[in-house]
Amino acid sequence: MYCVESLDQHSSGSVLDIAEIDASDSIRHKLYSMGLMPGNSIKIISGSYNHPYLLQTSVSRIILDYTTVKMIKVYKQ
Repeated sequence: MYCVESLDQHSSGSVLDIAEIDASDSIRHKLYSMGLMPGNSIKIISGSYNHPYLLQTSVSRIILDYTTVKMIKVYKQ
């Protein structure tokens, strides 16, 4: 069974599927333009509460702040 939780709940090395983006339309569209959209997989390269998150998508690496990372909801098995 799958449940949905915030991306910041996972550690470096985790590969996860995006479930939804819980943000305003403008932020959601910016994240979509970077390839962060529901159904896509991402890998957490590094990141924590006090440091930016480095994420790997299928085509690029993206750096996001902790507040934005909390808006990304992922599936957990």
